[in-house]
Amino acid sequence: MKNSIKKISIRGRMYFCLVCLQNAFKQNNINNGESNLIINIIKEFLESNNLSDWEELANNIQPINILDEKFNINDFSFEHKLVLKLKIFYEHIPAYLTEMIDYTLDVGLNNLYGGTGEYSPLTLEPVLKIIDLCKENSIEFPDINNFLQYSYQDDDGWGFPIQLN
Repeated sequence: MKNSIKKISIRGRMYFCLVCLQNAFKQNNINNGESNLIINIIKEFLESNNLSDWEELANNIQPINILDEKFNINDFSFEHKLVLKLKIFYEHIPAYLTEMIDYTLDVGLNNLYGGTGEYSPLTLEPVLKIIDLCKENSIEFPDINNFLQYSYQDDDGWGFPIQLN
């Protein structure tokens, strides 16, 4: 599977992780404002031509930032009420879900300012971790072959924007 993932663009990898995360939310009966916000921000990455704007959104919702022991509400550009709602949400969902959210966002963040190289190992690793979390927690994940259409050869590894319904 690892070799197949190497052939998929970063956006395609993010799309794969998004489907895994959606399946995990569904399996845990989670469908609320916080989960929808997370899904929508990930979708923005897939559809965006300006990933530097997306970076700020991702940093504002990333569990590793919100759950950090040195958490400071003033470090976030989102309205404080929303950040606090996300903090409570992350504290009350299974830990593997916060890991899945972090790893999914890492796919988008890890190569923003560096070269992608032959297959972007910085985004490959979080995808593999998502797959492991899905297996460990009996979360259905899609056939990786369905994502090969998002070629790593496109747009220096990033792939072209993916328009979702």
